Amino acid sequence: MKTNMNSIAKAQMAILLCLYASAAFAGSMPWDGPLCTIANALTGKAAFAIAIAAFFGAGAKMVWGEELTGMTKTLLSVVMAISILIGGAAIVRMINPSAVSC
Repeated sequence: MKTNMNSIAKAQMAILLCLYASAAFAGSMPWDGPLCTIANALTGKAAFAIAIAAFFGAGAKMVWGEELTGMTKTLLSVVMAISILIGGAAIVRMINPSAVSC
């Protein structure tokens, strides 16, 4: 009797998981549109140019900056990291436009 109940519970769980998975892929979420807009804005040609300029500007300040405090170094590192991410995303989109589904 207990084995029969376990198998019924497992079957019900499998059915519920399948229904949940099918509902998850049925439509887009309400925040997909705004996120795609932001992604498209951050991978355009203007964003790529700004990212390259920010990367070189932050790098030049780190190389030729005389005395930088810890906060300034951290801020410049964040600017460089963001510019690398935006530049990399723009390069991937230029090379393979079908890689991004937005």
